[in-house]
Amino acid sequence: MTFKPMFRFIIFGLVLFASFKGLAQHHIGVKASYGYTQSRGESRLTINGEQAINFDLRFVNAGPASAFGVMSQHNFGWLWVQPELLYSRFEQEYSVRSFTGSDDNLFEQRHIEKHSYVDISVMGGLRFERFRYGVGPIFHITGSITSDLDQYAFFTQDPRWITYGFQGGIGYDFDYIHVDFKFESTFRAAGDHIKFTDTRVEQYNNQLQVLSISLGFMF
Repeated sequence: MTFKPMFRFIIFGLVLFASFKGLAQHHIGVKASYGYTQSRGESRLTINGEQAINFDLRFVNAGPASAFGVMSQHNFGWLWVQPELLYSRFEQEYSVRSFTGSDDNLFEQRHIEKHSYVDISVMGGLRFERFRYGVGPIFHITGSITSDLDQYAFFTQDPRWITYGFQGGIGYDFDYIHVDFKFESTFRAAGDHIKFTDTRVEQYNNQLQVLSISLGFMF
């Protein structure tokens, strides 16, 4: 499932750049980030399939998250705010076991999902010298989800077009170079894009949390 995320990413980036270019007291720049995704595994759903074959679908874990994009920073004395527009990616791993009524003839396969999003983030807070402390919301617009689970008849993909999260962090500014450490708690579950018999798979209620470091260059 694809919504042409790169096209929207470029358009939003150009709009953001044009909006703040003429404001001399503010700064714009680019950034890249890399983060560790925290999640709980072992969430399972047993599905009765055709021809007496049962499937045990298990969420294993989520992989590292990477992002890149544009940002602007606005300083008002000891206050600051930083909007960002990012293109982010990460992977999720699932395990599918198929069996016929017992553990005899059990067969297990690992499958990968690739997720991409356009993220709109706004952080703000207090500034002390070169240190910044802030919190704020983040909005994830679904770009594409490519899943190896598409090969199974029981799997139906129905992602929410936008999900939300909340973040907090600390940053340090080296003149034109900005470093940020951030913790994000997402308000989406690991499997809320999966549907089975027209019902979302609420069993996968593991919220994803990301601890990341980013490097930005301001102009």
